[in-house]
Amino acid sequence: MDVLNLPHQFVRLRFPPEMESQFQKDYYEKTISISRLAIAMGLLLIAAFGFLDKTTAPQSYLSIWMIRYRIIVPILGLILFLTFLPQLKQWMQLVIAVAVLTSTLGITIMGAVTNPHEAAFSTYYVGVLLGLMAGYTFTRLRFWYAASIGLITLVVYEVIALGYQRIITVPMGREIFYNNNFFLVAANLIGIFACYFMERYARLDYLQRRQLEAEKVRSESMLQAEAAKALRESEALFRSLVEISTEGVIIINQNGSYQYISPAMERIMGYSNTELIGRSAFEFLHPDDLELAQYEFSKLLQFPDYVVMTELRAIRKDGGISVLESSAKRLPNGDIVAYSHDITERKLAEDKLRESEADFRSLIENSSDGIVIFDQEGIFRFVSPGLTRIVGWDAPELIGKTWHTLAHPDDLEHTRSIFHQVFDNPGQVFVHESRFKHKDGSWRVMEVVGKLHPNGRVVTNSRDITERKEAEEKLRRLNEELEQRVEERTAEVKRLAAIIEAMPDYVGIADLQGNSLYVNRAGRRLVGKSESSDAPWNVAQCYPGNYSEQLQPMFSAMQRGETWSGELDMQHLDGYRIPTDHVIFPLHAENGQIESYAAIIRDIT
Repeated sequence: MDVLNLPHQFVRLRFPPEMESQFQKDYYEKTISISRLAIAMGLLLIAAFGFLDKTTAPQSYLSIWMIRYRIIVPILGLILFLTFLPQLKQWMQLVIAVAVLTSTLGITIMGAVTNPHEAAFSTYYVGVLLGLMAGYTFTRLRFWYAASIGLITLVVYEVIALGYQRIITVPMGREIFYNNNFFLVAANLIGIFACYFMERYARLDYLQRRQLEAEKVRSESMLQAEAAKALRESEALFRSLVEISTEGVIIINQNGSYQYISPAMERIMGYSNTELIGRSAFEFLHPDDLELAQYEFSKLLQFPDYVVMTELRAIRKDGGISVLESSAKRLPNGDIVAYSHDITERKLAEDKLRESEADFRSLIENSSDGIVIFDQEGIFRFVSPGLTRIVGWDAPELIGKTWHTLAHPDDLEHTRSIFHQVFDNPGQVFVHESRFKHKDGSWRVMEVVGKLHPNGRVVTNSRDITERKEAEEKLRRLNEELEQRVEERTAEVKRLAAIIEAMPDYVGIADLQGNSLYVNRAGRRLVGKSESSDAPWNVAQCYPGNYSEQLQPMFSAMQRGETWSGELDMQHLDGYRIPTDHVIFPLHAENGQIESYAAIIRDIT
């Protein structure tokens, strides 16, 4: 099916029924492992973050723990178990959706049972955001499931925040409500777009793979037709070859002289029939094979039923050597008939094969990876030098022992399971990581790739990844340190914002056109604005209408990018003037350009 013939299917993320069923099975096979990992990580994170409850909700943490450990964690554990049941395969998207919804609603309810003065009252929504983003991406939920969860979570949050928490009635509640709503809606919008296009590209990939498979079937059909045609031609050719004899056939008399030479033998030797008839056959043999040929010839003459099969080297007309695989027998009239097949190329190939085997052995012996062959009992039958360099044990010390003697105790059961799976799944390649004991007592982490050989033994390729794993561990610790620093910096910014809000002076920021970007509570009170209003205004409205001349020095300094300070009158919304002391300074962007102005204004009445 042509991908371009289904544009509307991508818009509504739905195939025709039969194809949709096949797509869902394919999607399950490709995503279930990631979905299980997402649920497992969510379970662990939700359980682990319980240690913060005492800090962020010291009065409500018991209620939170009731929800966290007696509801959310058991449900997620049950759902993780259910993902391994094949009977639920067709319902797996719904099962995973329940897991995500349990997480988001559970965290929402945990926030709802906190007291307004506790930190968790305003911060637990972050966990809801994480749950939503995981539902849209990591869990591999399809679009409609993920979007439904996002909508349900948003609605439940609104109901709990307004109806149960009555968040607007608590101090800073309105700001918290608006802030949470902004991030929840934004997270849903971003997640919806991400999830939509992830499923869209998954469906596109599925269609393209179907197209490739169809092309493969068509190609195989064409190849089969061509092969059948070639076979018929080959059969006709074979009949012709049989008729003219593909092997060189000669007849020699009791003196060893040629009596008959077939066309095939003429091609092998390079001589014509007339050039060979009457001449001795021994004349055209390699000197080193002459004694063997004469010995076998004499036995043929002595024993009528004797059949000889041997290899001889013949000298061609061009001086080259052809290796002939020959069989001969005495005819009733006393002549000898011999059939010869030119095996020169085969002998050359055998020589090349021996060279290749030598090269391959050299490659194994000099490879940094360890090549090992085990029997069904897990006993070392072959150990390459690469492995001895990795583990420090010499090959004789390992041959005859089982791999259990080197396996780390914590990895023993897992490695044994993988080893058994190799025998249960012939032809399948298995990759896993395990720790093995070095001769010096240390443990080496190895990546092992294994496969069952047709001879019933297991061939493995082992690579030492100890240093890589150590580097990954260092990177993980660095990431944890970075996250800690970000949290500390975020807390510092919040403290600074609280200080600015609490200052008695007017503190504000305006853009280059004078439109207010931020004004603290004291600033709003000074000019008569509502403290809870977020509506922007132009700072020129805060000065008397006939005040242009007094404002000119301030504007000039601002245009030059300088700091200006001085006294100016400001006008309250009620119309009266307020004498104030101003400090105005520019704020620069990363490129050095002025992007806004900041003002600190004090009432000096």
